[in-house]
Amino acid sequence: MISGFRFWPPPSKESWQYRTFWALFRVFVLAISVLCIADFHSRGTPSVLQSVLGWVTLIVGFGSASLITVQLGWGNAHGEANSLKTGGWFSRSRNPIYVASIVGMLGLGLVVNSLFVTTLLAFWAAM
Repeated sequence: MISGFRFWPPPSKESWQYRTFWALFRVFVLAISVLCIADFHSRGTPSVLQSVLGWVTLIVGFGSASLITVQLGWGNAHGEANSLKTGGWFSRSRNPIYVASIVGMLGLGLVVNSLFVTTLLAFWAAM
């Protein structure tokens, strides 16, 4: 590791780290969205149970991640450290937005039913 180097959280909104992270994040989200459409149900039509479980998990996961982001505050959630949160969701997990997003990604993988998309989502979750 390079001494003093820090990518996240970025030193400021004007830093190259901030701009690079958000550019890459947007490219990845756009690419996943396009692939979800292009490779939709490439492994066949999922069962009703898989579809229902997928949609519920997707909505609960990404819905919770959105709610927690609002509660945390937009600036804190996007790398502008304002204060350490220790109550609510943050009393149970240091990174509840990540946990909720991973649940949402699991649901998306079940709904799309694509090995390629599921692999990319697993890679994203691991990062």
